[in-house]
Amino acid sequence: MPRVALLKHVRVVPPFLLISPAGRERLIICWHGTTEANANRILRRGFKEGTFFAMHVEDAFTFGGNHVFGVAFPHDELAGPTRSEIWQFVANDHIPPHQIVSLEVIERSKLYENPRLTKRVFESNERVRLKEQSALAPPRRRTKPARSARA
Repeated sequence: MPRVALLKHVRVVPPFLLISPAGRERLIICWHGTTEANANRILRRGFKEGTFFAMHVEDAFTFGGNHVFGVAFPHDELAGPTRSEIWQFVANDHIPPHQIVSLEVIERSKLYENPRLTKRVFESNERVRLKEQSALAPPRRRTKPARSARA
């Protein structure tokens, strides 16, 4: 099984725990959402090093795409002092196809939308992003105009 790097400052209790057929290793199902084209490649080749996985199917669907894979990982690799804060992680190694538990296609149907509120949310987030971006930027140095040399 591949090693897993946990992202800092993120956490959730895993929803699906399994016991491997040998009964020795506890496994957990984590989720990865993607497009149809990528799903076909993943079924053949597995997941590339550096692929993100989520603890909840909703996160994989929202951030990745409607083709959602359930993938088995050793529970112990995701356990640790901050496990309850983890909602996603990145796999450090290639994940072979035999670790795939399922592939589901989730269709989205929008039943209601409030366009004015949606616009307000996105505009609000953009203002915050720009404010944070300017706070991180190094301060501008004022340059003094060059003095003319005295003769």
